[in-house]
Amino acid sequence: MEIASGDLQVVARVVQLLRLLAAHDTIDLVSAAEELGVGKSTAHRYLASMENHGLLQRRDRNRYEFGVLLAELGTMALSRLGVLDLARPVMEEISVSMRHTVVLSVWNGHSPVVAQVREDSSRTAHVSIAVGSLLGPDAAQTVVFWAYRNRSYYRFREGRRR
Repeated sequence: MEIASGDLQVVARVVQLLRLLAAHDTIDLVSAAEELGVGKSTAHRYLASMENHGLLQRRDRNRYEFGVLLAELGTMALSRLGVLDLARPVMEEISVSMRHTVVLSVWNGHSPVVAQVREDSSRTAHVSIAVGSLLGPDAAQTVVFWAYRNRSYYRFREGRRR
């Protein structure tokens, strides 16, 4: 890949690896080195640094997948695109009519990440969860994501439900 004039090589290479990962389920050292046109030691430094900063995480000993930081950044991007603004009145209506806290989450590749919360304060005790929290494998939203995985544009990984 030709690096555009004025681009920092390290940023261009990180983007290259993220695009490669977006096109595949995982990337490994060999595919990263081939994509970047560098040796394995250089590719390893990129992968390790991206893992250290949350852009990637290891799926197993040899393969990497998207990291949690990307889900957090994606949530912020959704917010700026107005998705969360569109959801807010609907969440408000549901919360008021059901008298329960309503949580909107996005899938990060492993689990839902809380993108927005509308807390029900009409009761003495209420459920609260922080935006950015990862929901566990038994959370209702995790179950719903998995139930509709075949209707999603996102490639869910069979057997990956944790």
